[in-house]
Amino acid sequence: MASHFLLSAKARSLSIATVLQMSDTKAEAVFAGIRWPATDGKAVCPHCTCPTWPRPNTLVTKATSNQAL
Repeated sequence: MASHFLLSAKARSLSIATVLQMSDTKAEAVFAGIRWPATDGKAVCPHCTCPTWPRPNTLVTKATSNQAL
């Protein structure tokens, strides 16, 4: 069984102070890179490895889904 990505050496080397100094966008990019290193931080489905859309943890509303079309 695989370990949680936050237990990896790269994630453990990040200090809370460093993360707090990052912008939200930068922190998201850093953690995505740690979570999905094989795809350079691009999110993939853990079941079928297809690219996920929209980003994980993004609320999709009718207004945002219509904009994407």
